[in-house]
Amino acid sequence: MVLDREVLEAAAREGAHYLLPGQVEIVAEVTPWSGPDATRPPTDGRISKWTACARAGIPHHLLIDRHADEPRTTPYSAPDSGAGTYGSARSRAFGEVVVLPEPFSIEIDSARWSRCGGHVKAEMEAVREALPRQGR
Repeated sequence: MVLDREVLEAAAREGAHYLLPGQVEIVAEVTPWSGPDATRPPTDGRISKWTACARAGIPHHLLIDRHADEPRTTPYSAPDSGAGTYGSARSRAFGEVVVLPEPFSIEIDSARWSRCGGHVKAEMEAVREALPRQGR
């Protein structure tokens, strides 16, 4: 998670050890080596991290899925807290530019991202580089 500098400093001053859902604008997640299904939208009614973020009302969820048959990046928005789903998604294959909607309005170049290889550093660095520099 990339935190705005002001949020991070305020949390440190207050001794906070976690963020509440209302303090989070976006969650960026890369599918892990073990259990990539835990981060994807569920197909069998179970609760995944994706479902939990939607239920918590987190406005945006960026899923970087390196384990799909065709690796994809999907920015989700418009959460439905009751249903635990997101109403808007526009998936892109690795190598394509990923566009995050308002309030971000940024483009992320996914050309350096790798399928199931290496660390998530390149993916997270690209997200961090694309985020506005204000307050960081």
